[in-house]
Amino acid sequence: MARKPEYTVHHIESPAGQATLAARGLTTHDLARAVAEFQKRENVHVGTLIGISQDGFFGSTREGWQPDQPDAFAEPLVTIPWVQVLELLGRVQDGTTGEFLSSGGNRH
Repeated sequence: MARKPEYTVHHIESPAGQATLAARGLTTHDLARAVAEFQKRENVHVGTLIGISQDGFFGSTREGWQPDQPDAFAEPLVTIPWVQVLELLGRVQDGTTGEFLSSGGNRH
């Protein structure tokens, strides 16, 4: 049976997390600003910053979220794709995220 490909989410402050941010021209401060703006615009509280991947930011509305909690995935995680991070920071035109998602996102 074929193995599923691995999917890695890096802690934001880890070397891999910092490299992921830098590859997109972002800093930890930029990400914090984008998450704060996301919370304001979407009227949602991000209680735990889980990490980042090649796709974007992941968080939980729950304070102190841990993946090994019995109901850790009972509610969807907060996800912010990189294109939306850039939009929240004003680095791409408003509406870019909607266009990205309506075109199928990063599906080929």
